[in-house]
Amino acid sequence: MGFFEETILALNRAEVRYIVVGGLAVVLHGHPRLTVDLDLVVDLASEEARKTVDVLSGSGMVPVVPVNPRGFADPETRRGWIEDKGMQVLGFRHPQKGGSVRGGCR
Repeated sequence: MGFFEETILALNRAEVRYIVVGGLAVVLHGHPRLTVDLDLVVDLASEEARKTVDVLSGSGMVPVVPVNPRGFADPETRRGWIEDKGMQVLGFRHPQKGGSVRGGCR
């Protein structure tokens, strides 16, 4: 099983509320396209955002930028990331598998 499938199955098992967007969404709709990351829009309600981070961290992924990923579940922390760091997304990468996942901060 590949990186995308593993990640999507893990998100589904945890009942995370999300949608796939970007290049993989294009592929899932039947249009051939190369992509190396999984772009998601996740429900930013605190509990849903926490479940997302738990799934990604639990599968061995780490944030691309030096932040505590648990802050993604806190609206005030996300607001600080947006205002102070100019972050629009929080990206995760898997050091061994090479895949990456990005989710919006707004």
